[in-house]
Amino acid sequence: MKNIKKMFYILIGIFLIVLGIIGVLLPIIPGIPFFIMGFMFFAKASNKFLRWMLKNKYIALIMKKFRKKGINESIRNYTLASIWITHIFGIFYIKILSIKILLILMILIFTWILLSIKTYKKIKNI
Repeated sequence: MKNIKKMFYILIGIFLIVLGIIGVLLPIIPGIPFFIMGFMFFAKASNKFLRWMLKNKYIALIMKKFRKKGINESIRNYTLASIWITHIFGIFYIKILSIKILLILMILIFTWILLSIKTYKKIKNI
């Protein structure tokens, strides 16, 4: 059972990292939140990976801020809107029922994940 859970976290992490890469290439989908979520799933799957992330000078700053504060509320809302808009277009244009069902499941899963992450509001400087 433990290995199944670990494999699930790794698969979700890989999927989120791929979405992050797509988000870097396409301006419609934000990449950074997917990278962060993917890394968090990898960290849940492996303590060794978590230790590596916390020692990495680039990732550690982002991860520590994310673990302490969560995600910026406007970024979370932008990500949710991007996911819903792009996936709904896919649902209307794709003719294969199984792909439509997969897209609906992805919308629901990513919405649940993003809404379960704590948020903070960025304070505007005057």
